[in-house]
Amino acid sequence: MATPNKTSEKRRFKRHGTNVEAVMAIGDKTSIQCVILDFCEQGLFLQLKQPAVVGLQKGKNAKIYFSAQTESTKEYFQIDAQVARLADDGIGVVFDNISDSMFTALTQSTSVGSIAAYSNNPRFFLTSSNQEIFKDAFRNMLINSLPVFMREFFNDAEDELEKPPAFAENFKDVAAQTNLISVLRMNKDSLIANFCDAITSGMNFTVDKDEARKASEAPESSLSLVEKETFEDWLNYSTLIRKVNTQFKNQLYQLELKISYVTCFPRYLIRNPISPEQLCECFRKEIASIEESTAAKKSLYRAFQTTLTDHLPSLYKAFDQLLAEHGAPSNNAQDIVWKKNYPTNTKQDAFTENFSSGRNLPTFDNDASFYPESSDLLSPSAPPSRQATYHPPVTQTASKLFNLISQSLAANQTSMANLAQPAGNEIPSQFGEPEYSSDELLSALTTLQASRALQQLPQDASNLLKTQLNESAGSSPYFGTKTFSSADKTKLDVYDQLFQALLDESVLTPSIKTYLENIKLPLMALTIQDPNFLDSENHPARNLLNQLFSLESAVNQNKVIKNTQIKQVLDQLVSRIAQGSINNPDIFAKANEELKEISVPVARAKDVNIRRVIEIYEGKQKLEKARQNIQNKIASRIAGKTVPGIIQHLLDSGWQHLLVMTELNEDVASQQRFLEVIDELLAWYADLEQLPEEQFSVIEIELDFISNTLNTVCTNAFIHGKIIDELRDTLLGKGMPRVRKPIDKTFIEPKAKEPPNEFISDRWYLEVDQLTTGDWFTFSLEKESFEPLKLVWIGEIPRNFVFVNRDGYKKQELARNELAELLQSGVVTQIENLDEPLMDRATTSMLQQMQEKLIHSVSHDPVTNLPNRKRFINLLKERITRFQSSQYEHVLGYLEIEDFRIITNVCGSLGGDQLLTQVAQLLDQTLGKDGIVSRLGDKTFGFLLKNVTPDEGHETAKHIRDLINKTSFAWDDKSFTISVCMGLV
Repeated sequence: MATPNKTSEKRRFKRHGTNVEAVMAIGDKTSIQCVILDFCEQGLFLQLKQPAVVGLQKGKNAKIYFSAQTESTKEYFQIDAQVARLADDGIGVVFDNISDSMFTALTQSTSVGSIAAYSNNPRFFLTSSNQEIFKDAFRNMLINSLPVFMREFFNDAEDELEKPPAFAENFKDVAAQTNLISVLRMNKDSLIANFCDAITSGMNFTVDKDEARKASEAPESSLSLVEKETFEDWLNYSTLIRKVNTQFKNQLYQLELKISYVTCFPRYLIRNPISPEQLCECFRKEIASIEESTAAKKSLYRAFQTTLTDHLPSLYKAFDQLLAEHGAPSNNAQDIVWKKNYPTNTKQDAFTENFSSGRNLPTFDNDASFYPESSDLLSPSAPPSRQATYHPPVTQTASKLFNLISQSLAANQTSMANLAQPAGNEIPSQFGEPEYSSDELLSALTTLQASRALQQLPQDASNLLKTQLNESAGSSPYFGTKTFSSADKTKLDVYDQLFQALLDESVLTPSIKTYLENIKLPLMALTIQDPNFLDSENHPARNLLNQLFSLESAVNQNKVIKNTQIKQVLDQLVSRIAQGSINNPDIFAKANEELKEISVPVARAKDVNIRRVIEIYEGKQKLEKARQNIQNKIASRIAGKTVPGIIQHLLDSGWQHLLVMTELNEDVASQQRFLEVIDELLAWYADLEQLPEEQFSVIEIELDFISNTLNTVCTNAFIHGKIIDELRDTLLGKGMPRVRKPIDKTFIEPKAKEPPNEFISDRWYLEVDQLTTGDWFTFSLEKESFEPLKLVWIGEIPRNFVFVNRDGYKKQELARNELAELLQSGVVTQIENLDEPLMDRATTSMLQQMQEKLIHSVSHDPVTNLPNRKRFINLLKERITRFQSSQYEHVLGYLEIEDFRIITNVCGSLGGDQLLTQVAQLLDQTLGKDGIVSRLGDKTFGFLLKNVTPDEGHETAKHIRDLINKTSFAWDDKSFTISVCMGLV
């Protein structure tokens, strides 16, 4: 009898063959082109196009991106997976159960065979071969454009060098200026050729973020303790990139999006080959080959900036047209939304259910996008940080997202209202009611602003205004029946939630919150008068609020600038806004400009303070690295060995310091010579008795060299003389015949690694290692009670973390162990990025809260907060699947409130809602955590009793019925008995 194949017995999923091109990102760092060859319900098999260059390991997390043609359009998908198998012909990855949409896309895409970018022409999809065609076309465009571009630079350079101010600032004499012009003319052709070759050769549209970080930390960008000229050149070069980046920021953002369309890589992996950073870096390298003077190169940088300013627009326009020809949108591009794989058995009910209106629930799960900001260049060697990444302005999407969420919530609530709507004319229609005009709303707000009892009024905008409008109705017979227009209601709702998000900012101090409260109603009026307040990134009122937050520290410390107290200026400015802005919204623009005179110098001072802190630690880091390198070289010679004590004494008295200086100065020859001295001494002492007589003269010469060299660093003549005498006496001896002095030997202990703190979990060490500069934290130490501090420096040797306060002054320096311990204890807590504008943070927080409410509202009844019918059915399906393997019995129940129409006719819809809520609470409390309760219709409920026999279920149902019947429903001065009927299955 044949032995059954166990492997085939365990295989649970059917293999499906396909041929879909994809992109795999490993840890958000490395992007790999691949092809999906096989797939099943929980895995893929990928063929890698370049397996030799990828260092893969089992267990690595990966993201798989691919696009596929569906019945109606092209869609983009993302799978969060884990590497499970490595093979010669590819890799296998696993994930949660595949979603229906992704399964269909992979099945139908067998013949497509490409990862395609969206185009305005739906029949056009860019395959891998077409990508190579695009790359060749782009290279040809650069070959034709860049020489013209560089010839314009040489014209600009001669104009720059002939300016008297440039001559006076950057050249010692006329000869130096003339010499530079001559050198440029002589090397013109070679510079143009080399520059063009540097840009076009090895062209790549993706970048490894770790490589980008290493590039920003290159030694040439560091503050050197010795080469101050190099640092000056770095500052000039950084200024150039910063200015050009700022000038072309929007254009670069669009190009990056369109490159993503054409190459089909997620945008955070995209690198623009002709970005200002790339062009300036290649230019800097070529100029360094012909000119060493920092002052002269500064003039050339200025000329290159002029060239970039004048001619980059035409180069980028040609690039944009080329991208459009190869599949990118011809107009403004939007980021590609990669649909994540939400398996049907885990997340479908929360993310893919339909609204009652028939529309699908929107998803906001898009990949993070990264874009380098010019401000990152202000900090020498600062690694990329989250505040230095670019995201599209929050206001560009906030309004659209809010409208979408609001419509979806309204649709869901409308459906539930229709569900509860009685037949006939029992509830009067609300359509046709007159609406409040803008003038009426503004008049009410003016009255409220003049009132001194705002705290006694409702806090939300609608009720606040409604109260005032009702008080102002007077004798008008129609005023009381008015309502807000849908547009005004939407504006006031979003304003309420936005303002609450502002006040919920944990880092806001009472002084700033007081300012916000004082201008709450003027801002509400502005919302009605000018919708751009919520939509425009550069609206004066938004900028005003952002500036108020940026001055919070200055206000708390009562700082003075330009002989004026900042707090006094803000008090007057906020008072002026509170008194007159409702009738004159232009006050916000004027106040914003006035505030810039204070906020700009404060921000500049903070940046200068941070740069100073970083420069200090840059210097310390370079010195410590040099010491570590020399210590390692010395340890390789003497650590773990017994050596003459005089060698250690020599090192401690200045010889090791000499070696460190050679490391700093990159003086390889001198360093080698000083190390040879140590090697010679070790060799002589190791075979001292066998030294030939003729070797003594060599030793004498070497001792003279040691004496003269040591004299430059050892200022203590006694120690210097004692070391040389000890060396001479132990190596050469005294008298005739020579008698050597006995050698004192010592054992050099190897340096032990610092053990990790056994009381700190590895999780916190991992969290510390993932921190980046720009992260913000709150410290609840004794001196910094809940003060927000910013991480601005992470050292390598030693591994230390430096934090500054909001003024840019250093407040804390912690070792890795210390920071991990403080994070574990909760003394230090990471918070949101305070470098992001206050209004953007509040808007983002508001949208997140609204999205959570939306997701909840789709699956829950708005009146009782119980799962709705659709959610209840899904929950039952899940339970039925589990119950099939269970030995227990379960009971399904149905409950209907009798005489519900009578109560709603007497008490109105609000009374009916209160009755439903009361019954729902009784059901939920009786069944507890093990039961499931749902509102199925206008007056009906469903419930599930788990792990009970039919008799037990019947007894529980009787108990529920009796409990409800004994409970009366009170409304105003009336009381009603409640009766229900029930059914069990």
